[in-house]
Amino acid sequence: MTTTQLWIAGIGTLAIYSFLIKENPVYRFFEFLLVGAGSAHLIVNTYHNYLRPTVANTIIRDGNYSMIIPICLGLLMYTRFIPGQGHISRLPMAFWLGIGSGYLLAYNPGPFIGQLTASFWKPNSVNNIISAVLLLSTLLYFIFTVGPQSRGWKAYSIVSKVGRTGIMVALGAAFGSTVMARLSNLLGRVQFLLIDWLKIAQ
Repeated sequence: MTTTQLWIAGIGTLAIYSFLIKENPVYRFFEFLLVGAGSAHLIVNTYHNYLRPTVANTIIRDGNYSMIIPICLGLLMYTRFIPGQGHISRLPMAFWLGIGSGYLLAYNPGPFIGQLTASFWKPNSVNNIISAVLLLSTLLYFIFTVGPQSRGWKAYSIVSKVGRTGIMVALGAAFGSTVMARLSNLLGRVQFLLIDWLKIAQ
């Protein structure tokens, strides 16, 4: 990394973290700069690595005209930017979600089966029993056809509260790991500022 690149990266890092004090024009400028540069990089890479080879080689040279269909579906995604026509973008999105889910279930069911088999615990330890109870109560929490007028509502409400507690604990643990990941990124940027850019630490 050249000296100019180091200074741009260092000033950009400080500008982004200036948001912690309050929102300011410098932060806004570097935010727009980052989003714009990232979007431009993605568009250029998509054009050179996917779009142009597909049109020039697969369609024109090889005569595989069926590839025009996914290109048209991809273009329909941009109808969300046309006033009053945004609903059209839901069609290719629904198509891709259906194809992706069906493909994974048909040709790569391993992750789903792994999740199912991982929930089959032997009741030979306290941890396994607690895990099984939390799993069943969490699944029962998402049964919305049971109401206060239903038979066994009191028992169901107790079980659903246990499931809700389990969900909150799981989300809290996930949020904690996310915070730790953000702290790791922060430490990386601090090391860059002090060691690579300012060279006041080793």
